[in-house]
Amino acid sequence: MVINESSVYGVILAAGSSKRMETPKPLLNWCGKSLIDYQVDSLLTGGCNRVWVVTGKHHKEIVSNITVSEKVKIVFNVDHYLGKSTSVKKGVRSLPKDLFAMVLIAVDQPRPPWIISKLINEHKSKTPLITSPTFLGRGGHPLIFHYQLIPELKEISESSFGIRKIFTDHKNEILSVPFDSKIVRLDINTPEDYSEALDQYGL
Repeated sequence: MVINESSVYGVILAAGSSKRMETPKPLLNWCGKSLIDYQVDSLLTGGCNRVWVVTGKHHKEIVSNITVSEKVKIVFNVDHYLGKSTSVKKGVRSLPKDLFAMVLIAVDQPRPPWIISKLINEHKSKTPLITSPTFLGRGGHPLIFHYQLIPELKEISESSFGIRKIFTDHKNEILSVPFDSKIVRLDINTPEDYSEALDQYGL
């Protein structure tokens, strides 16, 4: 298998039920477009060659509203109700074998392209196993995983704390990239979160 260092692929987790939001989060408006379209565009503009969107509860709604292109692939996770780890595995197992790195983010964690670009550039430059953004010393998203971790990512489970276990196992091989913007820690879970995010970032 030949690893292509230019092959950086994005995976967006969009399989959740959006229970606390009370409306499908992928369809929320963000910067004049749906949140899922914003995330896809941001990853592609920021340096991902292609993007995989893992759907679940709101699969039909996402398919009906997402802007489709040859660089975007939708993968339905039939086991989405069993936890986020199943969606991570579904996305990882769908990626081409030539990948160099995977950028992983949830649909409710909107990030502008410049953040994606900086993280990818840092990851390519220093080639750690994991790259993570930080704000005031606290970790954020997206996360970038080196191809050597793909076998481990394919085997994560809710019972073993999912990605947290990989972080613990490789805590000395994580590159932390500091940012001055708190947006690297933004996570939109509730209507209140959404309203505050719109106010804070002027969207």
